[in-house]
This record gives sequence, structure tokens and C-alpha cells, in this order.
Amino acid sequence: SPAVHRCRRRHRTWNLALTVPAPTSDPAPAASADVLAEDAKEASVDRRRGVAGPLTAMYLAVGAVSVIPILGFRQFYLAGDTIASWLPVSRGVGELLLDGESHLMDPTLWRGGNFVASARYGVWNPIVLALDVSVLQLDDLVVVMLLVTLVYLSILATGVFLLAREYGATQWPAAVGGVVMATGGWTLWMDAAWWTPHLASLAFTPFVWLAARRVARGGSSPIWFVVAAALCVTVGNPYSAVVVFVIVVAVVVEHADRRDLGNVLALGASLVSVGLIAFFVYIPFRQTSGVGFRETGIFNDESWSPGLGDLLGMSSPTATPLVSNFGRTVIGFPAAYLSWFVLPLAPWLQWRTLRRREFVGLAVFAGVFLLLALGPSNFWFFRWPMRLIPYLHLPIVIGAMVVLGRGLVTDRRSLRAATSAGIVAVGTYLAWADVPDDLSWHVAAAAVVVVAVGLSWFVGLRLTLIHI
Repeated sequence: SPAVHRCRRRHRTWNLALTVPAPTSDPAPAASADVLAEDAKEASVDRRRGVAGPLTAMYLAVGAVSVIPILGFRQFYLAGDTIASWLPVSRGVGELLLDGESHLMDPTLWRGGNFVASARYGVWNPIVLALDVSVLQLDDLVVVMLLVTLVYLSILATGVFLLAREYGATQWPAAVGGVVMATGGWTLWMDAAWWTPHLASLAFTPFVWLAARRVARGGSSPIWFVVAAALCVTVGNPYSAVVVFVIVVAVVVEHADRRDLGNVLALGASLVSVGLIAFFVYIPFRQTSGVGFRETGIFNDESWSPGLGDLLGMSSPTATPLVSNFGRTVIGFPAAYLSWFVLPLAPWLQWRTLRRREFVGLAVFAGVFLLLALGPSNFWFFRWPMRLIPYLHLPIVIGAMVVLGRGLVTDRRSLRAATSAGIVAVGTYLAWADVPDDLSWHVAAAAVVVVAVGLSWFVGLRLTLIHI
């Protein structure tokens, strides 16, 4: 009845009054704040501990893979332009700085001493100069190049880890992505061994993308984008200016709505600043080109120009592309290789995750660099488009690591297994078709890939079922 209901309500109120203490002068709010602060501190420590494992494993893996080549051939990192030009000149630049002289030009070297006009020695980059005056002054050149390679590969792996985390990848897949990018075929065999400025440019690229994305979503100041991009465009790789521009375009496409308009405009203004830095670095190169030997114009002699079939060898460890290079017809290393699991595990990943607008930038960046990699061998001052393969691989790695963290798909296992086997078989066939004489190597590599993919599938499937 209404009377009984009122009586019960009064009883509950009286009970509540008995159980809730009256306000006193005790510092309860302060105590609660202290507890919350302590909980936040413990949570921060837990997060640091949680990321320590993946990062440690990532650095150890990158270091181990970097050391393996010199165990078989001690001069592995002393090849091409590295030993012919970059290393001796950079060492000389460091000596000039240590002697208190200008490092921009050395008249005693005649035309070869115009370091500013060459634009390949990073004379405006503080990190490059720090290596010039420290590591490059060691007597053992093998140790010098190993340390330089470790520095840049570690920077690259760290940047990929952070960029993958920015896109939503979990910690362990993000660390795997760092290892994959730092140990790719072109990155390790060519950029690290032959063209150190290209490796340095690639190393700073993920940080440029990370900073641009944070500016666009209002999570960071534009100054950090300018700093990261300045480090990228001043290392000595003309392609880096193109890379920075494409990154900004990709990020703008992701955030092209009214909510982020102010941040996007700030990013665009920052890009103008970076453009002025790049202009300052490369204008001497352009102005002295008339008395130099760099070919200009647009033409195609197929030199270092991959085909679409070559790019499909990213999961074939023995695929050596049939591409013209320095008078040879076959590249003697897996130039397009990325990782053995990226394509074979693709049928088991939840790619629908990437359909959201926040991932559109990955497709834009990949599409642009796919077209550039398939372009003519010479385009103005840019040549040898095969150099762009690592940039094509970067968004592929980020997207793959994001979906890898979502677990494997568990339905239609027979169809997916057959697709994975077909991918391995096609990759092996294409590798064999380019170099038929290496049949035993191709078959052995395919067998190893099949076993590795099978073990990865088994472990990944168990983890997925556990989380389900």
C-alpha cells in the first residue's frame, strides 16, 4: 500500500543515514587523490614494463640480423657508393669539424670538395654530423659501418613501432613490424651496404609520418613535424622531399573534414617551412648541375626499374629480380623481399579493419609509391626507381601489423590454407622463373617458408581462440 511504501522508503533513508558518515574535517578527498595518483603511477610503470619486452626483443633481433652478414663477409657494409664516396668524405667532414674548420667545402679536393653542392653528405643534419665526428673517426672501417648501420636500423625500427602503435597496432605486432622493415631485402643489402644516405632518409620517414598524423588530429605541436621532416630532408637523399610531401597528402586525406580543418591547415603551413629547408639544402645541387655529371630528363633504359611481378616477390627469400643493373641482368640479392609471412598469412588476417577512414592514408601512400616504383628509370634528377621499394613496403607493414594484432580468422580454414599454399607456390615459381639455375635454393626456401607459416598459423590460431 502507499503507506507501507512510504514507510519502507523512510527506512531505507534512515539506513543510508546510518551507513554514510557525516562530513568531518578529515582529509578524505586528499587521501582519495593520493590513491588515484598512486594508481596512475603504477599503471604508468606497468605500461613501461609492458612495452619493454617487445622493444628489447625488437632491438635484439635487428642487431642480430645486422651482424649476421659480416660473419660471412666482413666487408659486407663496405660496398658501392658507401666505400667509394660517402664513408671517406663523411670521415673527412668529421675531421674538418674536429679541427675547427668549415665542413661545407674542402678546396684541396677540387671539384670533389664541394660538399654543399653534392647534397649527399648531410652537412646540415645534426645527427649525421654527430656520427661524422664520433663513430666515423674509428680506425676499423668494418666496425664503423656496422655501428652506423645499427644506429639507423634502430631508429627505423623504433619509428615503425611508434607509427604502428599510432595506427592502433598492439605492442608485439608493432615490434615485429619494426624488425620486418629494418631487415628487408633492399634495406639491408642495398641501402645499408651501398647507399647510407638512403638508409638514413628511410629511418626518419616513420617519425615524419607519426608527427604529421599527430598534428592533424591535434595531438602534437607542428614544431615536431618540422623537426622530424628537417632531419629527413637533410640527410642527403633527394627522394626524401618527395616522401615528406606524399606523407602530408596521405595524412590530409585521412583528416579532411571540418573537425580537423585547423590542424590540417597547421600541417600545411609546417610543410611550407619544410619546403624552404629542402630548397636551401638542394638549391646548390641544382645550380651546379651544369658543370656536373648527373643526367637529367625523362627516359627509361630499364636500369634498376622493377616490374609488377618483381614486387610480388616480397615473401620469397630467394627471389632475385631480373632487372638491369650496372651492366648485369639479374640483381644478386632479394631486392624486393620484405618478410616470409606477409603474403602467406594474408588470407588469415582481418583486412576489413582497414576499411575505416583513419587508414586511408596507408593506401594513398602505398599507391603513390607503387606508381613511382614502376615508373621510368630516370625522371629529372631522380633515377633508379627500385630505391623506392622500402617506401612501398612501409604502409604494407603498418597495415599488416594492425590487422595481425586483431587475431586470425578461424572460418573456411581449408580455403584459406589452400590460398596460403598457392601464394607460396606462385612466389617460388616466379623466383625460379627469373633464375632457373637456383632450383634447389628455391625449393628449400619454399619448404622453410611453409613450415614457418604453419607454425605461425598454429600459434596465432591458438592465441585467437584463447582471446575469443
